[in-house]
Amino acid sequence: MPTPAPAPVVRFGKDTTIRWNCEAGDLVAWVPCPSLLGSGNEFTFSDIWEMRDGDCITISNRPEDFPAWFKLAPSEVSGPRVCELVEKLNSGEIKATEPVQAANVWRLPAGARLLWMGVKRPGYSTFEGAHGVLQLLDFCENALVVGESPSMG
Repeated sequence: MPTPAPAPVVRFGKDTTIRWNCEAGDLVAWVPCPSLLGSGNEFTFSDIWEMRDGDCITISNRPEDFPAWFKLAPSEVSGPRVCELVEKLNSGEIKATEPVQAANVWRLPAGARLLWMGVKRPGYSTFEGAHGVLQLLDFCENALVVGESPSMG
């Protein structure tokens, strides 16, 4: 029996990690939360990545699933992790840092959407025809999006 394709629209909630294995020509687009002051018919992109074969996208709000080189800055921590971070800062175990800035890192707030588009492939159903939306994430929680490429080695 074939494995069912993932749902094209997925609500991204607490304690979640998703990984997309991309092919050449795939597009990943960050669609910001719609403006409350807008007309409601506006559709914009904050950024778009064009992927190469072998590139991967990791989407997570679980720090244990973040890449080893990525560290949350104190200004990015919330909830129960604040107490843990304060202890580490007070003991000198870690130092306060600025948020990591990189071309392959996005911080998506709750309300944003992440759109993965590409050629239809096994395991994913597109909305329309041979090219289209492979998956659309609707963020109910903040998340980190990291693009990784074998060429970044």
